[in-house]
Amino acid sequence: MNKWKPGRIIFILSLLLSGFLCIVLLAPYFSSESASGVFTIAAMLSTHGCEAPCVFGVSLNNATYDDVRELLQSAAWTRQALIEFEEDHISWRWSDTVIRRLVSDEFPGLSQFRDLNYIDFEGGVVENINIVFALPLEDVIAEFGNEFRVYPYGYYGRFTTYALMYETLRGGILEAMVDCTNPQMTPKTFLMNYYYRRGLTAELAGTSDGVPWQGYETQLADCTAFQPG
Repeated sequence: MNKWKPGRIIFILSLLLSGFLCIVLLAPYFSSESASGVFTIAAMLSTHGCEAPCVFGVSLNNATYDDVRELLQSAAWTRQALIEFEEDHISWRWSDTVIRRLVSDEFPGLSQFRDLNYIDFEGGVVENINIVFALPLEDVIAEFGNEFRVYPYGYYGRFTTYALMYETLRGGILEAMVDCTNPQMTPKTFLMNYYYRRGLTAELAGTSDGVPWQGYETQLADCTAFQPG
């Protein structure tokens, strides 16, 4: 006889609860054409009453591949998404309805990033989470607040990114595209994704390159911070 493990029962219950929360959170999202993309992202990543990392109101802390499969197939945001299941990797492409909410009118051409969402697994549980969107910094600050730290983060050849680390995201970061040769953020700075990796924020906090946000005049680390050694 197969017996459900306690952790499995808890995850199923959290899915049922998240379904109720989605109805509450998505009411303005589906009923208003003007519902903001940043409100949608905040609802997707809310850690209220949830052990981080949280996606769609469900804790993915130690979630298994099957747990995540059930979540993505049942959640309102991904029910119509194109989902691909590979070994230790699940990716999805936002539906047209969702991508209209996640891409600001200021970045209309960036809807091409809609299929860069993924969750990776290591040792049978969630290791990485990447969720893409295209929103200006001013909108993110209006929703998430201005208490965060900024760290030099990604080097992608032709461009660099900086990590915005909010305490409320508890382990995840928001990634902003900024040219490190002129590391200045503006209200229109492009924020491109949410990223989580186990231990990531502890690693960043252990470096000396992060600075607290002090408004758009905040002095960020330049390109030397992206060089090895």
